[in-house]
Amino acid sequence: KFLHTTICFLLFISCCDSFGQNELGYSRIGPLEEYSYPESISIIVPCFNCGPYILSALESFEFSFELLNLFVIEKALNPVHCEVIVVDDASTDNSSSVVGDFIDSLSRACGKCTGPTPTYKLIRSAQNQGAALARNAGVDAASGSVIFFGEADDAFYAHHLACCWDQLRRRPGLGFAKTRMDAGREHLQLPPSFRPGEVQVQVLHPHWQVAIEDTSPMNTCVRRAAHRFIGGFPAGELFRMDMEDGAYMLALFEAYGGTKWVGPASVLYVRRPGNGLDRRMPQFTSAPGAVPLIEQDAVFGDARFDLIDAALAGLRDRLAEYQAVEELLAEDPLAGPGLALHAQRAAAFGHAYPAAR
Repeated sequence: KFLHTTICFLLFISCCDSFGQNELGYSRIGPLEEYSYPESISIIVPCFNCGPYILSALESFEFSFELLNLFVIEKALNPVHCEVIVVDDASTDNSSSVVGDFIDSLSRACGKCTGPTPTYKLIRSAQNQGAALARNAGVDAASGSVIFFGEADDAFYAHHLACCWDQLRRRPGLGFAKTRMDAGREHLQLPPSFRPGEVQVQVLHPHWQVAIEDTSPMNTCVRRAAHRFIGGFPAGELFRMDMEDGAYMLALFEAYGGTKWVGPASVLYVRRPGNGLDRRMPQFTSAPGAVPLIEQDAVFGDARFDLIDAALAGLRDRLAEYQAVEELLAEDPLAGPGLALHAQRAAAFGHAYPAAR
């Protein structure tokens, strides 16, 4: 009954779209592949010493796969192939063995699945690189046309994949889709059926609730071409420590239109002792400015934003080049110079330029 009710809800839920222009006046329409049905998705999961938690995360993906399959059947759509790529970022605990045992096992948390059996890959990093580079490595190894970002110590609710995936299926001009997020109270046991409302959630200040939702990659799905155009997650020691997720989302917002699903939260950010949510909880439950920033944000925040501003400036230049259609329109696309120009743009951006379509 829950699954059927959720499917019906998905068919009618509203969402908020965002297009507009960036500060240079260029439309947020970066390069996208020619539209095709998004028949494959990949979930990228960076993992560092999450042995006690990652099995629950993987099981939550299985429940979400199942609901996506049921949603596709209900809508009489083509099947969707799903894969999970776990990037073990040089863990020193049993994370890899937990994932390996799960992959080797023929039993799945969703039982007898209704759609194609999900596939799993485990990538082991020789040295710890941080979540940003681990996610980039996972995307490089992925085959899906739509990319999701999981976390090894958090969880998807069952409806997450269907919510995000369907927004991009119905809106081919969008580069990404987002959903709402729950911030969980500190606990180790996740709900067995991964439904919203089964765990106690932490009520955050409205400002920080929106800020967390807008800057997290976990409640985001993105087209592969959009990830490639913005350059993936940022490298460097400052982003290895933190804030790589906010930098990534700011780049997406700069170059692409997106949508935010306004139904119930579809992912659970679990509060663990010492993690980012735990360390910032006094700040997140108070009005902006009422509580001092944690030391890391106070010391490195300005330097990170300087790097983000520089990266966004470069991204705007690429977007301006991409949208310089006047130059293309001045050339005959079937003549030699026009063909050469289109070939140059295709090499730079990975596919045919819009004016040539």
